[in-house]
Amino acid sequence: MADDKQKHRFCDNQHKKSAYEAAMHFKNPCVKEHQMTMQCLDETGYDRAQCDKFYENYRNCKKFWSWITAERKRKGIKPHLPDPDDREAVKQEYIHLMHQT
Repeated sequence: MADDKQKHRFCDNQHKKSAYEAAMHFKNPCVKEHQMTMQCLDETGYDRAQCDKFYENYRNCKKFWSWITAERKRKGIKPHLPDPDDREAVKQEYIHLMHQT
């Protein structure tokens, strides 16, 4: 009986973790860059200087998606932050526009 309760708790925790990760991917287009930064910190004993490239990549990602969100908001396009399934196409569209200016 105790094994069933532990198994049930484990499944509940996995479900919560999956739901949390799905929500993070939906809300934060830079989750991958964030995870890579955290992994670098873990691997280097939290020596931030060794992870500067990861921090820079994460900052650039956040800056890019903030710009896209502001542009879409200015143009009245909703949702302001594209859904995860649409982000690659939106990214290609805006990268093209950025190179024209």
